[in-house]
Amino acid sequence: MRLSSLIANMNLTGLVPARYHAYLPLVSDSLGYFLDRLSPARQARIVEQQLALGADTALDLRLTCLLAHCPTLHKLGQVAARDRRLAPALRRSLQRLESSQPTVLLSEVLPLIGEATGDTPGISIARRPLAEASVAVIVPFTSRTATSPLRVEGVFKVLKPNVVEHLEEDLTIWPALGEFLEERSAQLGLPSVAFGEVLSNVAARLVNEVRLDREQDHLTRAHAMHEDDSRVVVPRLLPMCTPRVTAMQRIHGVKVTDIMGTAARRRALASLIAEALLARPFWDPADVAVFHADPHAGNLLATADGRLGVLDWSLVAHLDGAQRAAIVQMMLGAVCLDAGQVERAIRSLAAGDGGNGVARDIIEDAVDSVRRGVLPGFDWLTTLLDRLAASGNFTFGDDLLMFRKGLVSLAGVLADVAPGPTIDRTLATSGVTQWLAELSRRTLSTDVTRRFGTHVSNAELMEFWASLSAAPARFWLGNVADVLGSSASGASRSSSVE
Repeated sequence: MRLSSLIANMNLTGLVPARYHAYLPLVSDSLGYFLDRLSPARQARIVEQQLALGADTALDLRLTCLLAHCPTLHKLGQVAARDRRLAPALRRSLQRLESSQPTVLLSEVLPLIGEATGDTPGISIARRPLAEASVAVIVPFTSRTATSPLRVEGVFKVLKPNVVEHLEEDLTIWPALGEFLEERSAQLGLPSVAFGEVLSNVAARLVNEVRLDREQDHLTRAHAMHEDDSRVVVPRLLPMCTPRVTAMQRIHGVKVTDIMGTAARRRALASLIAEALLARPFWDPADVAVFHADPHAGNLLATADGRLGVLDWSLVAHLDGAQRAAIVQMMLGAVCLDAGQVERAIRSLAAGDGGNGVARDIIEDAVDSVRRGVLPGFDWLTTLLDRLAASGNFTFGDDLLMFRKGLVSLAGVLADVAPGPTIDRTLATSGVTQWLAELSRRTLSTDVTRRFGTHVSNAELMEFWASLSAAPARFWLGNVADVLGSSASGASRSSSVE
């Protein structure tokens, strides 16, 4: 059985909203293209499992089991699991990929653990793994030292058997898959997207999934960033780490989406998540800020004592001060209804020529949406960046793509914890707090320096206030243009009828 035939026989129509049905052939064909190019052994295991599921197995479960066989698809599934545009049944099924019951036997990973522990005394390893993720399995352990009677609870994060080879095989298919996506998209009359470039950027990041030594460095930096916040806990690295095993503090808790409690408690938790994972690094005055790029619910725990545990720092996005300043300028420009300022900020953030006015039309449409009542927050921002990327006239760096990926996951998790504008409200509140805290320093600084957590110079603040004073005029001129445009359109329709 060819796996492309298996995919073709799956009716995915009910799993996505009607407005995205035009993309279903692209999704189905590209998934089949990818699976048909896996090794015969992996294809045989997928077919064997699909046949074992039985004919009456729900489509969403069948699709989720298929994705779990491929590290790259597993990761994409985790991202999609919190995308509220998908059908609820599919989202619930994909959420199983966030932290699944282990299928790897302890005996399969014990040799790697043994290499890490060596002859270290006082280590007691659990009888079975605790959980399984896209590339690793989690094994609990306790340790005691001769000098201390205290028991330390930890976990080993160990690479799954053959996962490096499977990831490498997945990623060798991606360049050809990118070309296939571009060609098939053109055949279907869909918007042109540089799929090859996007997949190449994401592939470079997914390699870090199996580079546990890099995650260990990220953990160290994340622990330092949050160590002064008693509400947030990042696992502390323990000895016995290797490139294929990470030993770290064990954090007990439940997925943040599974907590029980009042609506107020859930809103408080949602605000804490947004503050810790977005606001804290975004308003950091450091030259480079580190963002968790994989904040699905399986990596975010609510502890019994009310803290937020943040796990799995293998995927991160690094945004420098200039990139964060450009994002701020985009939002300030939107508040002032100034499409020119938004475009200048985007050009400092991306590469491309704008497509002879195509990008300007997209930007003006986004600013017009603000005039009509859309909040110029992160949902507005990501929608604009997505439209610009889809137009093919601007390209964004891989760190910004990873930042965008993290925002999608984070927004989905927050919506499941406590629906509401948590990201924008938290970011705005913390941004104002940051601005107030730096007022005294601003009086002693030059007009052009941006070395503030808000990433805005004194001169840019003055420009903002001046531009804001012109916003009412832009608002009314835009409304007049809408009315005139509607009148002209109505007259044209009347003329056609006559």
